Amino acid sequence: MQTSSKNVTKFSLGRIEVHAVMGHLAVFFCLTPWASWGTNSLDSQPFPLLIATLYLLFRSSKICVPKIYLILLVWTIILLCVAIIVTPASYRTIARAVVSYLTVPIVLIFFRDFVLSYRFPIRTIIAVNVLWLGFGLLESINPSFTSWASVLRTTEGRGVTSLAPEPTFFAIYLVFSSWLILVYDRYRPKTFSVFIIFINILAILFLAKSSMGIVFLIILFLAWYAVAFGFTAALFITFLFAFVGPVLFYTFIDIILSVFEGTRIGNLLQLLNQLGITGVISLDASVNIRLEHIIIPIHAFIQGGFAPNGLEGFADVSRNVSPIYSNILRFSSGGDKINSWIGAVLFETGLFGLIFIIILIYSVRSRNPIRSIEISCILILLFAAIPLAFSVVPLLFVTLRLAGDKRFATQVS
Repeated sequence: MQTSSKNVTKFSLGRIEVHAVMGHLAVFFCLTPWASWGTNSLDSQPFPLLIATLYLLFRSSKICVPKIYLILLVWTIILLCVAIIVTPASYRTIARAVVSYLTVPIVLIFFRDFVLSYRFPIRTIIAVNVLWLGFGLLESINPSFTSWASVLRTTEGRGVTSLAPEPTFFAIYLVFSSWLILVYDRYRPKTFSVFIIFINILAILFLAKSSMGIVFLIILFLAWYAVAFGFTAALFITFLFAFVGPVLFYTFIDIILSVFEGTRIGNLLQLLNQLGITGVISLDASVNIRLEHIIIPIHAFIQGGFAPNGLEGFADVSRNVSPIYSNILRFSSGGDKINSWIGAVLFETGLFGLIFIIILIYSVRSRNPIRSIEISCILILLFAAIPLAFSVVPLLFVTLRLAGDKRFATQVS
């Protein structure tokens, strides 16, 4: 056993450093947060938290952790205690909450240490991205192929799920993976990176066939455009798209509908063509439920005076609050699990959760005006159907934090 000058404990087996391998393994599981690999029937997995924790335990005692990460870790433990005390919850729910919340600070600490100790794992990120695409392609040929790797929660007519429970999550992963690559390349992607991102876009459109994935793509495109060409240019493109988009849509509606015929996107576009956006929101159950998981938590958070509602109170609150929004919310998930990253945090932990989000945002503060654009886009995405245990989120936050670090700059130069 040797201890390097960087205080990283290394167990060498020939040319293989076990600690580095463990780090890459942790990154792999962080990038496949829904895959059980046949070990259990859970949709979100504890592997990112477990392997990241093992990496830190086998690290030298002189690990350097930014104060903001330590504050976030302590605060996470506090808010978990509050959420558990507020309302009684089953052991399964408590265990899920502990894994979900602790994944954020632990993965932040792990990934920062790993990048600065070894290198940014861009090859691992791209390799896992290709793995997702491969599973998605094989699933399109044999729909039951991925059933052993992850729990499926989809219906006929929707896209493939790859290593996720449903097509939307597959699309969400592809968007965040593309964003990791863009930040690593300083928003000037190299030829191979452009190729991977282009394939990801095609996969979202024709494999995942996810309407939310398309919305996420638009947001990521605007973020990239703002960074590359300036905020004013991005604002111009946004307004241009708002006016020209509908014109192009209705001009080529027949072609668009024929391309996506019989798919989830095609059904939504047909509904949009016939009844407009209000018709899609009111009559499509999936869109309506996703909106419920944004509106109800925010309403409960504000109406309740920022008080925490606990881990198993969403279904009851939704039944009481939904009549207020009866002209919008016509469907309900009926469960306590909230399909919104920010929605879950604000609803379950109240003001404690708001402070949790503020600390996380503060961890990537920068004087560069580009950072405001990045944070704004991330917050918009986190209101959507992204689970709290989605460990790619802390990977992105660390990558953004290190983007201005000289040690990171030398890795990508």
